Amino acid sequence: MIIKNQDNEAPPAYEDANASSSSAHPSPSSAPSSPSSPGSPSYSSKGKGKAAAASSWWSFGASQTNREIRTTVLGIVRDLVKVKTGSATAAQSILESCAEACDSHGLSLSSLLQEKSIESHTPLYWAIVNRPSEKSDEGLSGTSDLLTVLLSYTAPLSPAILTEVRQACLITDDQLLFQRLRLSPEFACLSGTDEMLLGESMIPDEIIVENLQGDEGAFAVDFRIRHFQKRMRVSNEVVLEFIARSRLWRLSLCIASKRRSRHGGLSQGTWCIVLCMIENSAPTWVDSRLLIPDVSAQGGSPDVDLLEPVQEAPAPSILSGIWGDRPNSKRPPITFRLKSRTELCSSSDRSHHRDKEIVVALDNVPLGSSLQHAGSSYIGADESLAGRLEARLTKPQDDAECIIC
Repeated sequence: MIIKNQDNEAPPAYEDANASSSSAHPSPSSAPSSPSSPGSPSYSSKGKGKAAAASSWWSFGASQTNREIRTTVLGIVRDLVKVKTGSATAAQSILESCAEACDSHGLSLSSLLQEKSIESHTPLYWAIVNRPSEKSDEGLSGTSDLLTVLLSYTAPLSPAILTEVRQACLITDDQLLFQRLRLSPEFACLSGTDEMLLGESMIPDEIIVENLQGDEGAFAVDFRIRHFQKRMRVSNEVVLEFIARSRLWRLSLCIASKRRSRHGGLSQGTWCIVLCMIENSAPTWVDSRLLIPDVSAQGGSPDVDLLEPVQEAPAPSILSGIWGDRPNSKRPPITFRLKSRTELCSSSDRSHHRDKEIVVALDNVPLGSSLQHAGSSYIGADESLAGRLEARLTKPQDDAECIIC
């Protein structure tokens, strides 16, 4: 609802709007001591009269120009993301008024929200940086709702905005929020091909990250990839992104292309695993292994307890015929060693003396190629692939077999 301003009162504080969200607009007696917005007299004087005709947060005059509406909306949004508490109801009401004002003047609120209008960053960036951790009670309410509402008015997100969102989550080292945003419709976690294969209602891939205690920067990532083989054969790649140890990682299982062949020395068409960092993550040594457990003894379904270490079965012996004598016993997990030869850096790093990615072919590991075959005991009956990445950010030792003990 757009209300014409009549008494040129200063805009109400977001806290006041939150407290009185049941009313249509604030009363003149509730003038605030909040940060100035473009619609307030104090802001107008500082801005050399650029927004002298602008109204309060809740009011947009019909005679305002597009430039004045734009300035007012950007100031309102700036004040919104500065406040660290507030309800979704108040944020929804404020942004709805902004959207109506923009529509009436031929402006796009989504486009305005994607401008780097606040200290060289977008409102979404500051909403993420200023919010409490996802683990705290405050992080699961209040600002979390503000971020959700703001995201709904910003969508659809451009590639530049997605980069800013990832960078903000990386700065706060908030893996839980990153995964929640990554699985939201606005973030578009599925590629177009995956959406055609899996459908919009498809349960997303599961990723759980645990930073482990110690000084070696150890962490573990448990994951489950839905319809693994089908997606590999059609899309040629399945990508998992996550935050661990203040770095943004990408673990992908892919089929080598001409481009990948040049970098990894692999023949075109080879199935491989690639581990790399993205979004300007700090360089580091990496010593890790990827474990894929046998699921045949669980009825073909990889319903293992996530974050529980994979229990390695005794190595099969040709002489004992262990597989023939005990057909229901588990095979040992397929183990891929992923270690950097030099420090690993993100693709944005221009250094020529560091690894950009770690590439391992499935064929180079015993039983690794079985992940390509239908009926593999390492693929669930629902075609899902479960696995665990164990890593530590230290220089690899040639004789080190146990990454996380």
